[in-house]
Amino acid sequence: MQSVYDPENETRPLAPGETPDLTVFAGGGYFCPPAKGQFKWHIRNYFKRHRRALKAAAKSKNVIFLGVGFGPLGNGMIARAVRAIPTQNVSLALLRDTESLEYFKDYCQASLANTCDDLAFSHLSAEAQQREHISSDDNLIGVHMGDAVADPECRDLFIKTLKELKKRNDWRYRIFIDCDNEKARASIPIIKDIVGSEYETVVFKDNLDTFLDSIKECGLVMTTKLHVGICASAMGVPVLSTPSHIKTARFYRKIDLEEAIVVSPEVSAEIAFADRSKLLASKATLTAASNNFDIVTRLLTSAVSADASPPFKPISELHLSEQ
Repeated sequence: MQSVYDPENETRPLAPGETPDLTVFAGGGYFCPPAKGQFKWHIRNYFKRHRRALKAAAKSKNVIFLGVGFGPLGNGMIARAVRAIPTQNVSLALLRDTESLEYFKDYCQASLANTCDDLAFSHLSAEAQQREHISSDDNLIGVHMGDAVADPECRDLFIKTLKELKKRNDWRYRIFIDCDNEKARASIPIIKDIVGSEYETVVFKDNLDTFLDSIKECGLVMTTKLHVGICASAMGVPVLSTPSHIKTARFYRKIDLEEAIVVSPEVSAEIAFADRSKLLASKATLTAASNNFDIVTRLLTSAVSADASPPFKPISELHLSEQ
């Protein structure tokens, strides 16, 4: 392999006529717009994030989709660019849920596709033993509001649920800030007004292990966003989610944890008070995710190998296990 082109962190643009050997799309909600503000999302994500990667993929000899989410893209610029990727050049396509798989097949028309667990969920499940020495405190509630202060419906659901939790016990609270900026810190006074003085703040500043440990120490985590919930679930911490994006609800359904999705603040708060086991990912789910991480690693290694070339082997013959 002569070169690997990273469109998101490029050091130089593609030269005229240059053909990348490999383009990899990896992540969570890559091609999955939110329920609100879809037009703005399409414009921002095409021009600022996806355009170079998609143009590279249209020319690449080998294209990989790994843990990527897909949603309703319509017939906009991103959808057209995905459809322009030659199907025969897609060596590996593992989508993060069944909904994404169906959308992907529509856009890319590729039979070489299957679902996989969320990559971070699988990775943390595989590393679970590294944090077995950290005990969780049932009286410590982790709270993560993310940037949901800008989403009135999500914010109101979050606030109502937190108030219901506060009614049921005088727990201690730990506020998580995963992006240290003004927008994220705007959640602190909102949460403080509800929980009072019994709170502490943990800010992520490139200290990943420390931040994960601080999540593991909680007896329950309540979050508006996806990734804090993923980490908590993978480490055996009960979760309540007030999602603002469809990918978040998809994730909890994928791991058979739909009760983690808050519909009624009163009902969810009562579950958190009376039986948090209903908010835990099962041992079978965690074991399957851990095993599948090894399988995905082997599939990826094979797909990027120097001798990988079209026509690629159908994914169904690669024996990808599903939970």
